[in-house]
Amino acid sequence: MFQSDFHVNSGLLSGNNPFQNGNANAHALSTGAAAFSGANYMINPLQDADNDDDLDPFGDNDSLYSETGEEIVRRGATIKRKKTVGFRDNTSKDDDEEDEYFVPKLHYTKTIKRARLVNGNYIIDAPVPKALLETYGRSNNNTSHETSFLRYTGATCGPSNFQKFNYTLRQELYSPKRETEIMICITMYNEDEFLLARTLKGVFDNIKDLTERGNSSTWGPESWKKIVVCIVADGRLQLNKRSQMLLASLGVYQDGYAKSKIQEKSVKSHIYEYTSTVGIDEINDKIHFGVNSTPVQLMFCLKEKNLRKINSHRWCFQAFSPILNPKVVMLLDCGTKPEKDAFYYLWRAFKDSNVGGACGEMRVSLGPSKKLLANPLVAAQNFEYKISNILDKPMESVFGFISVLPGAFSAYRYEALLNVNSKGPLEKYFKGEFLHNGNDDEDGEEDDEKDVKERNYREAGLFTSNMYLAEDRILCFELVAKKNHNYVLRYVNEAKAETDAPEKIDEFVLQRRRWLNGAMFAAIYAMFHWTKIWRSNHSLLRKLVLQLEFYYQLVTILVSWFSLASFFLVFRILTANLGATDMHFEVGKYLAAIFLWCYVGAVVIAFVLAFGNTPKGARKFYTLIAVCFAILMAYLMFSVIFLAIHTVKAIISDNGGFTPIMMFTNSKFRDLILSIVSTYVLYFVGAIIYGEPSFMFTSFVQYVLLSPYYINVLNIYAFCNIHDVSWGTKGVVQAKDLGSAKIVNNRDEFVMIVPGVESELNESYLNTIKTLKSEEMVKPVKKTSRKSKEDNDSYYALIRTLTVLAWMLSNAILIAIVLQAGGVLTGTYNNDNGNDTLSSNSQVFLSIILWIVAGLALFRFIGSVLFLIFKAFRPLKWKLRGKKSKDGLLRKEIV
Repeated sequence: MFQSDFHVNSGLLSGNNPFQNGNANAHALSTGAAAFSGANYMINPLQDADNDDDLDPFGDNDSLYSETGEEIVRRGATIKRKKTVGFRDNTSKDDDEEDEYFVPKLHYTKTIKRARLVNGNYIIDAPVPKALLETYGRSNNNTSHETSFLRYTGATCGPSNFQKFNYTLRQELYSPKRETEIMICITMYNEDEFLLARTLKGVFDNIKDLTERGNSSTWGPESWKKIVVCIVADGRLQLNKRSQMLLASLGVYQDGYAKSKIQEKSVKSHIYEYTSTVGIDEINDKIHFGVNSTPVQLMFCLKEKNLRKINSHRWCFQAFSPILNPKVVMLLDCGTKPEKDAFYYLWRAFKDSNVGGACGEMRVSLGPSKKLLANPLVAAQNFEYKISNILDKPMESVFGFISVLPGAFSAYRYEALLNVNSKGPLEKYFKGEFLHNGNDDEDGEEDDEKDVKERNYREAGLFTSNMYLAEDRILCFELVAKKNHNYVLRYVNEAKAETDAPEKIDEFVLQRRRWLNGAMFAAIYAMFHWTKIWRSNHSLLRKLVLQLEFYYQLVTILVSWFSLASFFLVFRILTANLGATDMHFEVGKYLAAIFLWCYVGAVVIAFVLAFGNTPKGARKFYTLIAVCFAILMAYLMFSVIFLAIHTVKAIISDNGGFTPIMMFTNSKFRDLILSIVSTYVLYFVGAIIYGEPSFMFTSFVQYVLLSPYYINVLNIYAFCNIHDVSWGTKGVVQAKDLGSAKIVNNRDEFVMIVPGVESELNESYLNTIKTLKSEEMVKPVKKTSRKSKEDNDSYYALIRTLTVLAWMLSNAILIAIVLQAGGVLTGTYNNDNGNDTLSSNSQVFLSIILWIVAGLALFRFIGSVLFLIFKAFRPLKWKLRGKKSKDGLLRKEIV
């Protein structure tokens, strides 16, 4: 068996190993196999290079030595000049010699080591600093390899070939092999240490919560061994330096062991594995560490190049998951902080064997004392998230198909994601990576994933590429429509997590560009492929219910397509009629004309900016447009209230009083007041029955004022940039060369340059902790973009132009049809009495659009109420199913 390569030989850990002496754990290991506990895994330790080794196989590679200007020493063991104690001696010192006579210590921080190849791969186990073990270690783990050694793997292949190239993970090396119940995948780019620490603290708290649940057959004090936390960083160059220090403080990262090439093959990913007992106690202006009562199995995958988030998920799903074989895979974004019991509630949802995926409630992080609510943009997003969690997600959960499980906080049954005959949810999900990236060989080398990239890149097109900007939506649809299965998606409102929302207008516009385009094209994809549902194993009732949901989504797509014209028509009709003669509001006629030109001007500016400028470069213009639309919306709300009051007075005057039946028989009251009020009343009622009405008072006004910005500016920027299918994350800048590991003397061993003696490792670790606690911030590496191929640029630009023209013309035609009477843009006409009233077309349109909006809100509200009802009966369903399963097993045993 290949594991024989990992057997620990006490002789390898004794003798001239410089890492052994200062490390209590390594010293315990050197006493022999009797000191090993059952939790140890078999390791591949580093050794000093023998005298007959080629001690200089690397030439004059400057990256192999310290950048201190010291004399280069090429020896098997690291040399360190001792610090001498100075003293005053007038006979040996000149009179003009300075009083400072400190003799500096020379740091030779690197040395040449050798280790065995493991199945032909570069995999080593390096001891962690003694300072970490003494400060944060646990006494009952002092003889465990997993807490005293860091395992490093330099993967020279893509994630799809990880097992094919004979790579493995620690969980397979334990005896017995550890089973994984939950794998947590945290994706990060260039987030700072506070965002990473916030996410990790939430993860650590959840693992502790699971280990304290003694009433479960799955969870208990030792159940931390069933959880693996995998952090995937998208690009070595992009990794924030202080985030790197945080990972080093936890023990899951060390400088010096990673190499850029292994026997002339480029490393695609650097994988570190460690079981940490370092906890994160507090995160304020500084990060505070402490002893974690619950160990955490950490894996840090540092990708050599920046290849986007979907590639990070490929490493989790295609490289690590087949080895770990987890029951549930949870996805988190760096910066998302789950509440301490969120993992349990998400995991519990999978007790139903039909559940293929689930998501929890995403909340906007509002900062200490909710001070971020002072930012109108954050407050508006807070309202948006809350309404989605109260109306949209519960309604979709009742149908069984949630249009998107957010990658920032969701979970999947790993078995449900697996392909069948190379076709299935994961195959569709990962297609988007190759559609965007193309098939460029890296550094002139033969790419081990070249065939699959070429095959998928040939399918690239504007529709497909935009569709895969929201590949998580594609994954959700393919999971529910999986052939010969009946998986459903579920919303778990008890599982809560916080995430950061954009605080600047340019970041907000860029984020929504990808969301809107991806959502639009992915929804169209689901509409065109709805027949897949009928080839699944869902019951007839479920298929009919899903078909109804697709009709609902079709209506929302149409409303979204014509939203630009619809909002303009509502604004123009209501504000124009505010200046009618019978309204006795003479200034309204002039305000309507002024605001009309402001509206049109803002839309024109938005189109010009969307075609030729980036939101960051035109931030002030986008802010100005937001203020302009907020003023317009405020006047629109004033118009609605004024017209409502006037309508009520007119009804009472004409009928000599008011009766409840008039709310439904009088068209003006019914269309203008009842439809609008009912929509917002449903929001309030939904917030109350879900026990969270406060956001209606803190965020409702901000959302209403910014809603024209959502409808106009965000849609305009999204449609005008559908040709931009890149995520803007690939760059040409190369990270520093880390050196290489090479095979020498034709042996099954390799030599490499690694960090020096134990005292240097301890000093480096303590310096990392000290630096991390400082307030100095390191700015993240900025993203650099790479242009697409010229032919694709031309094609995509042409399709973009045609799409925008179709969108603009269809909306313009709707406006022209509705405002065709009288003065075209007035929306009014004079009746026989000389009073200005709504034209027939305007009145019909206003009634239709207002009641469509109210109807969609009512549809969502009914779904959210049903969600609470079904949720109340779900424990009974689990109980009956469990009893039925036990009875079946009992009958089987009797037979």
